[in-house]
Amino acid sequence: MTATSVFDKITQEKANEMITQRHVRTTDLGCWESNSKADPRGYVRVKVYVCGEEKHSAKIHQISLIASNRRDELKMTLGRRGRSTYDISHLCHNSKCFNPEHLIVESGTNNRRRKICNGQKILVHDGFSYHPCPHGKVEKLRKCILPLHHLEKDNTPNSGEQTSAATTHPHPDDIATLDADADDYDMITPKMAQKLLDRYRGETTGLGCWLSKLKVHPGHSSSRVILKNLPVRPSLSRVALIATNRRDELQQSLGKRSYYLVTHLCHDNRCINPEHIIVESRTNNHRRKTCIGKTAVVREGATDHPCPHGSVEKMRTCILPVEHGQDAVATSEERDASTEPTPAPDLNDEATEDTNATTGKLDHITPIMAQELVEKYRAVTTDIGCWESGLKGGRYGRVLATPLLKSHGVSPFLHQLAVIATNRGDELKKTLDRSSRSRFDVSHLCHNGKCFNPEHLIVESNANNLRRQTCNGHKVIIYGNFAYHPCPHDGVEKMQKCILPTLQLEAGHHENDTMELLGNGDLALNPSETEDGSDVAIALTDDHDDNDDKNVSDVPSLRSATST
Repeated sequence: MTATSVFDKITQEKANEMITQRHVRTTDLGCWESNSKADPRGYVRVKVYVCGEEKHSAKIHQISLIASNRRDELKMTLGRRGRSTYDISHLCHNSKCFNPEHLIVESGTNNRRRKICNGQKILVHDGFSYHPCPHGKVEKLRKCILPLHHLEKDNTPNSGEQTSAATTHPHPDDIATLDADADDYDMITPKMAQKLLDRYRGETTGLGCWLSKLKVHPGHSSSRVILKNLPVRPSLSRVALIATNRRDELQQSLGKRSYYLVTHLCHDNRCINPEHIIVESRTNNHRRKTCIGKTAVVREGATDHPCPHGSVEKMRTCILPVEHGQDAVATSEERDASTEPTPAPDLNDEATEDTNATTGKLDHITPIMAQELVEKYRAVTTDIGCWESGLKGGRYGRVLATPLLKSHGVSPFLHQLAVIATNRGDELKKTLDRSSRSRFDVSHLCHNGKCFNPEHLIVESNANNLRRQTCNGHKVIIYGNFAYHPCPHDGVEKMQKCILPTLQLEAGHHENDTMELLGNGDLALNPSETEDGSDVAIALTDDHDDNDDKNVSDVPSLRSATST
């Protein structure tokens, strides 16, 4: 049964009943929420019974559209065979919300554009207001619903970003949160992890393995524990990494498409001894299968260890059982005669040294050479300190025609040269490693791709780079003696604050008029606009009480849940 046919069988009365039962609380922003646990994408799902028997799963905000008599809009998001160019947008940026006044149907393009307002706030003061959302100025787009920030009561920097789950993949040495699983594991502290290990540690084998008291279920690489009030069921092998302050290694293995795995050197997935657990590439993990069943031989004080992996760079020797004395009849050479030899590391292995051609070419550029090129092409300095070359074309400035670069067959971007010029070539290699598989980017803190000021450039995970888009097009607001910086990213571990232009405002009501960040694209039908095509908002007044800090601004005209 298709999703469309399932929703066709849900009446408006039934949908209203489901919404009423699950509407537990209303937030200060007007969001309706339930106590149900959200899925990994942040949405709340409900079970739908069709004809009293068949059970299906649906997102609660989809049911909310049916309850508010907007079934036709919902069908636009389903399309044929589950494919559609339309999405249900949460104007409040709260994926758990199912208030129909916060939900609109618009193109996927416009839905993605709203990410720049995630975590932003409406600034208000006596006789002054500033709305950071630029989307209301675009035809058929509605303004985002954002919380208020009273300057005289709270002049602290923005700390309200609701960081979306990243969809990029982990990468070596990346210490930042990369996906929903990473967010969940961040809730487990090393102290909590150590308590879990002590609680579930069973007997210790002769090989030093700590066997878990929990059963390893089929399809799982390690036993899992259920933690109350936490949205994750961690495997004890991952808990062991957190307990030994190796969260950075754990981050690499998270995500369904990660190239890295948690490996047991002892080849026993019941083991939770942190000394037996490492994170390595899938390639190296697969190679360790050649050591399964082998033993180390001790004869006359000498040890013959059959594992060849310790001699491979960035690999560790397997932990194998030991045979002593004359009873140990087989040497490693004798055993390996009937075993397929371990292949040598190839150029594509994730654990070998970087062999990317582009990286190798950039290695020929010294910091002094890079500095000379940076100074040569530096032509314009903007108000916020960006260095620009004045070269036309492209999103980034690229150096093409110098004899030095031609001799090495490379045409680097100016921001790459700026990183090399400041002796950060090793960081730059992370962005070039394995070409399209790279999980690092050179981030422009100023959001200006043509800038090559080294102080505006950092190397960070492309997940964090994407998160910075929430600041793109926003400004530091200066009003009287107040200065408000909208960037929340310096509150995230090892992230730096974005560099934004300043905007001096006088008394009055102001809106963000930065339209270039929206670009061109399909402006989708907005089925929930008012009949005359205008937006209806609550006016900001000078007089307010202490509870006004959290009131909603730009709330559309209210409509009953059953009206058209």
